[in-house]
Amino acid sequence: AIKAFNGYTLGDKQLYVGRFQNKNERRAEIKRQRDSQLEERMKKYEGLNLFIKNLDDTIDDERLKKEFDKFGTVTSAKVMTDGRRSKGFGFVSFAKPDEAERAITEMNGTIVGSKGLHVDFLEQKADRRVRLTNEHQERIRASRIQNSQMQSSSIMVPCLVMMPLQSINSCSVPPLPAMCHQQDELTRQIAALFPSRAHAPTVQNTMTRPMPARPNYSSGNDAD
Repeated sequence: AIKAFNGYTLGDKQLYVGRFQNKNERRAEIKRQRDSQLEERMKKYEGLNLFIKNLDDTIDDERLKKEFDKFGTVTSAKVMTDGRRSKGFGFVSFAKPDEAERAITEMNGTIVGSKGLHVDFLEQKADRRVRLTNEHQERIRASRIQNSQMQSSSIMVPCLVMMPLQSINSCSVPPLPAMCHQQDELTRQIAALFPSRAHAPTVQNTMTRPMPARPNYSSGNDAD
């Protein structure tokens, strides 16, 4: 009976025949049918329909069509309203995809009235949600990579800490830059390269020191 009479025209009306459904099931079925019809229309007019956002309150259907018809044949232009008041967005459809692309390039960001327009291809909610999610995740990944690179570069920047001069028998060790996290290690390495001579025997340079004066006893001998 469902197959035979569902969609059958009786007089001037079309019959709907189906199994009994409760209210929630019927609503879900109607929503599924509407979504299916919307998807078919979206595929049919893919690349032709534009979504216009941030419209000035003074923009109506006629003004919207006038702003976009310079890019090609506008088949429809509609500003969405709540009664008589604009909701701030609308839709424009073109006859050819290249006309729609040119309109996006030229009109996105253009000031019309007192506001800058946002112009893009019309997307289904599910597709738009997926695209925005992917863009958000991509921004997070880029931010993590940037932070990782900044942390890596900061490790390689030496601190502006200079080792003090150390005098070893009038020989000075030149100042050495110390890394923040390697200062103790560098100190140990320097100590190994230049050990302290505090406990080493001191070498006297007798070639350069004058000999002490010997006493002169010649005058005393003469006196005796």
